[in-house]
Amino acid sequence: CVNRLKTLADADVFDIGEILTPEISKALLILINEQPASTDYFCKIASCVPNANSLLTETEGYLLDDRRAIYSWQNYNLWLLFTSKGYITDELVKCALNRIQSDITSPEIPAIFIYLGKSGRSDLLEPYIDSFDRNWSYQHQRSFLIATQDMQENVLRRLLPKIGYRLNGTVRRIKENKALTDKYYYRAPIGDITEIFDQISPYD
Repeated sequence: CVNRLKTLADADVFDIGEILTPEISKALLILINEQPASTDYFCKIASCVPNANSLLTETEGYLLDDRRAIYSWQNYNLWLLFTSKGYITDELVKCALNRIQSDITSPEIPAIFIYLGKSGRSDLLEPYIDSFDRNWSYQHQRSFLIATQDMQENVLRRLLPKIGYRLNGTVRRIKENKALTDKYYYRAPIGDITEIFDQISPYD
């Protein structure tokens, strides 16, 4: 249901903001607290709501609470939600840095890298260039490169000897792709309503 709802909302079939009542928003927030495994569905709905600031503010409070935000996979999805909505706050930036300092190999860190890049604070990642390691997961390495793409060339040169062959050209390809309107976070749009049946899978 969520997948279909999101697809229809993305195609501008209706304004999802009109049906996201305070009661539904409250139910969604309960969902991420009581059913962390459903966070990806929560994020799908929240990502296509035009004016979701109140929902995002409540979600921020959840992510900032280390007693509740204990699942890396859930946190990863929430960081990408904030990135997709351009929801940037000083508290989240501070939290992002604390999480990196706590454990840079944590599964949520790639999304944090992207969040900091999108926020325009990629300079905060400069101290971690020396920590960049080929033993990091592929996603860690790729996300770090994407997040730091706008740093000064003389700074990025320190990364060159550490980049494996699979990641060569990552930033170059991003910058050369004129179709990308957001070079940190990209979600393929659904165009004409008639394309829905071609794009939606049987699972959706």
